[in-house]
Amino acid sequence: MHEGSNLAQHVNVFNQIIADLARLNVSIEDEDKAMILFCSLRFSYEHLVTTLTYGKERIKVDEITAALLAHNQRKQNAGDSSHSDSLYIKDNQDRGQKKEGSETTFKNKVKG
Repeated sequence: MHEGSNLAQHVNVFNQIIADLARLNVSIEDEDKAMILFCSLRFSYEHLVTTLTYGKERIKVDEITAALLAHNQRKQNAGDSSHSDSLYIKDNQDRGQKKEGSETTFKNKVKG
């Protein structure tokens, strides 16, 4: 998997290859499928892979796939939110600043 490529598409291609192998009567253990999927991921998923495999005796490819896709969705949602927040901040960054060349004076009115 290359940096910037779509994880959902990668998982779909992986599942298609596994299905094609099954049609050819090639059996692959579930744990081996999970390890092949892990090895096919880009480096940026290394910490997630470690988290998903830590302390587990058996790894199920369905659980791994669901966790990867959920993580990817959270990442995309956070990226969308971050992008819209940064646009909002950029739009409002000059508020409260004095415009060059314009001076404002305030006069106190004292009532007596």
